[in-house]
Amino acid sequence: SGSTKWEVLATNLSSNDFPLSEMKKLYHLRWDIESSFRKLK
Repeated sequence: SGSTKWEVLATNLSSNDFPLSEMKKLYHLRWDIESSFRKLK
């Protein structure tokens, strides 16, 4: 009865150069920026 949380990241960047943990951090930073722009509109 618990909900499952999914995250899907698609990229053509090398996983050796850009590990998943770093990509997730960058995505969350970008999401905050996108959310801020949405509030300004």
